[in-house]
Amino acid sequence: MRMIDLTPFIGEGCGNTFLVLSQRYCDCHTDQHIRRVWKETGVDSILILQKSFRGDIRMLVPGNDGIGGKESGEFCGNGARVIAAYFLRHYGRSPVIESCGGKLFPTLVEDSAVHVQFPLPQGWHDVVLAAGEPHVRAVRTMTPPELMRFCNGRPRRVSANFVEIYSPAHLRVQTFEHSINKFTASCGTGCVAMAYQAYRNGRVGRRVTVETPGGELTVDIGASRIVLSGPARLTEKEYVSIFGADVYIFS
Repeated sequence: MRMIDLTPFIGEGCGNTFLVLSQRYCDCHTDQHIRRVWKETGVDSILILQKSFRGDIRMLVPGNDGIGGKESGEFCGNGARVIAAYFLRHYGRSPVIESCGGKLFPTLVEDSAVHVQFPLPQGWHDVVLAAGEPHVRAVRTMTPPELMRFCNGRPRRVSANFVEIYSPAHLRVQTFEHSINKFTASCGTGCVAMAYQAYRNGRVGRRVTVETPGGELTVDIGASRIVLSGPARLTEKEYVSIFGADVYIFS
């Protein structure tokens, strides 16, 4: 696919908010400028779209330390669903998204939900690796400084998830994300990781409703894949100019 060239826009997936930029935009602006735009818009994360030779689009997930930093994530489930909604609107089809780790994630956009397909998570000890993103279930309440030490004090940073299992078809997850060092309204990879861990432990079935502070997601666990489903939206009805960047926002 040709190089993506788009006006920066904000999208939201189950309360998780994103500023989406093209690689071309990032090449034309300093990392400091991009950080300022990120801070001014108040979104959870930035997503950068690149040309992909294997899928329709490649997605980068920078962390607090900037583009290419050590805190960058490998994939973002809710961000992928926002990008899928944008892609359908502008290109007329649901995309296959390549992660920065080279994995491919097919998507499907419908009226009621946006779906993204994951390979089955992997795990070792207490860590569940969903789409390359490491997640751990937290076993006790922690303060933000304790969470930062918990998430960043390992050889590989992890995100901490607080889980309540209500029934075999319903659980609640709240995630403290390692790449941005804060709680978000919803974390797609965290929901996939915790639902799969609960399934492997015999606590839930193959189809699980995951309640998050931002809304509900659905996780369907198959023999060789997992599908994450839920709401995602974007708009281009109005925009603001922030430090010279025209950013489309929700009206």
